Amino acid sequence: MNYKIEKLKIEELSETLKLVTCVFDEFEKPDYSEEGVNSFYKFANFDNISKCLKENFEIYVAKVENKIVGMICVKDRQHINLLFVDKEYHRNGIAKNLVEKVKSISQVNFLTLNSSPYAIDFYHKIGFKDESEMQEIDGIKFVPMKLNF
Repeated sequence: MNYKIEKLKIEELSETLKLVTCVFDEFEKPDYSEEGVNSFYKFANFDNISKCLKENFEIYVAKVENKIVGMICVKDRQHINLLFVDKEYHRNGIAKNLVEKVKSISQVNFLTLNSSPYAIDFYHKIGFKDESEMQEIDGIKFVPMKLNF
């Protein structure tokens, strides 16, 4: 499958967040309480992410024929906040390559993230290790993880 990974253009943010919401609703939402769903939506909305992008966040997108099919949001080039791939494009290496892109821009020799229950196996497969047990804050369930490289 041919796709390219590039830095998000601000005019692509709405399309990208639509992808995030659709994938979250199908794969993540069933694991969260109403509080957790609301917390996620509050974080992953246009105004909040726009503000974050002006500070210390970056987003990279994967595109197939100019259609955004995946995205990764990273804080301080070391903490992955969001990683989502359109379900039609799962198992094509897109998520792994988005992580590789973040590794290539990182100014440290590790990445951290808080994995949702749905993504734990994926992150283990690409080398992330649990830093502690499952936690829950504001209704969001996650396992803190780290990848050294």
